[in-house]
Formats: sequence, structure tokens, C-alpha cells
Amino acid sequence: MDVGAIVHSSLVIIKAKESDSYLCSEMTWRKRPLYYGRKKLMGGNKNENDISPHFTLSRELCEEIEPSNKYKESFAPREDLVLIREAILNSSNLKPWVSFLVTIPCVDGGLDKDLNVYGNTYLSTLPEDAFALAREHIAQGKRITNEGDACVVTLDELLRGKVLFAYANGVILDRFLREHYSLHREIIPNPEKVIVHSEHSIPLTY
Repeated sequence: MDVGAIVHSSLVIIKAKESDSYLCSEMTWRKRPLYYGRKKLMGGNKNENDISPHFTLSRELCEEIEPSNKYKESFAPREDLVLIREAILNSSNLKPWVSFLVTIPCVDGGLDKDLNVYGNTYLSTLPEDAFALAREHIAQGKRITNEGDACVVTLDELLRGKVLFAYANGVILDRFLREHYSLHREIIPNPEKVIVHSEHSIPLTY
């Protein structure tokens, strides 16, 4: 299927091992107001020097879960951020899931043109001590990411169908929830009508 130019993105679904809770991020970038306040999975887009989807994810999380001067006083201790980040990326917890070829439509307040994306998606099942540490810092108003605001979303909240996600993150997480919990209905709304063209195994290299 020829959909034109394609962006590669590496994302991670971060689930608590002992509970149905998910560590996400909340969009705070106001240049695309449609997505402001929506949730997103952690990770990001491929850079020209990245050699694999796993490399992209590792680089993005090392950039994202790291103190920045902009929010220096409000960050959790760096040693805690390193512990959380390393737990997410630990090979015992992190597994490749599915790569989705999607089209995110142009829409007012969002993208100014259609965007085709390979969403290379991983699942990290986080041990309870690392997840609890992240949850505690978030509850205390401490930052654990420098891109957006980290947040915890529960399955109960997702099942109510009121939690919106940015870009194609919603259709990807929706697909995971349906498979993981054997559900047969849409869980996460898709108001922009993101199109899923196909699903693939995540490539080892670009």
C-alpha cells in the first residue's frame, strides 16, 4: 500500500505489573491546541542517526525522563528518574509488541497536513516498586518528564471512554486494551478518525 512519505515513531505502553494502571504523559504544547491536555504514550520520532526502533525508544526516554533546566526546581531526584527509566527499558520488562502503519488526518488545531506514521510500539511491564515511585512523585507534584506532564491512568478511567489521546496514540492503546483484556468494543475514542492501514512486526533495524 503506497501512502506516501512515512515517519517512524517508537512508543511504549507502560503498564504496572501488579495493577491495571498505565504511566503516560499529558500534552502541554499549545501550538497544537486540539491536543492540549490529551494523554500520550512516551517515546518519539526517529532521528536521522537512529539505527533501529529500539534505539529510537531508548534515546527518546533518555531525553524525556531526565531533569531539564526549565523545570529544575520541580523535578524528582535524578537518581529516581534513572531508576524509573532503566526499569522501563530493562530487557526483562520491555518487549516489542506491534508496528502500526497509520494515517493521522489534517484537522483544525492539530496537524496542518495528513501524516503517515509507522508506530513501532513496545510494552514495558513495570515492577511495582518502580511504578509506585513514579506514581508517588506525580502525586507530590514532582516532574519525572521534561516533555509534557507525566500521569497515571487506570483501566477504569479508560473504560469510561472519556480519556482522549493525541495523534495515533489512542488507536494504538485501544488495540492493546482490546487484545490484553479480550474486549470487543472501542475503548478509547478516535475523534480525528485516525486510519490504521496495517500491522507488522517491529523491524530490528531501519
